[in-house]
Amino acid sequence: MTPEKIAHRLIKIGQREIRLDYEAKQIEKADDLLLVLLDPDAEGELKLNYRNLLAFRLDGSLAWIAEQPTNAAHDVYYRIIDTSPIRALAFTSWSCTIDKESGRVVNREFFK
Repeated sequence: MTPEKIAHRLIKIGQREIRLDYEAKQIEKADDLLLVLLDPDAEGELKLNYRNLLAFRLDGSLAWIAEQPTNAAHDVYYRIIDTSPIRALAFTSWSCTIDKESGRVVNREFFK
């Protein structure tokens, strides 16, 4: 099942419509989850302490919101680079591996 982006902040998973806090920048399928990366500066300003990577079950229910990549207040994810395992790039140049069951960061690699 592929989610459908139907409006600025609205996606549809199956028959369920989900209103997001911000526009979806990227949507990826990871086995039985749909990963939604919210655009942290879609409204023209970067949000502080913003957890912008969400996982939804195929029925549309929220599975988890990923842990922030680091403790820096301005750090957010900007791209999902893999879905098995789940890996995302952070603004502060970390590649983070995220636990599929909990959304916790289980590994970080500095890449700059």
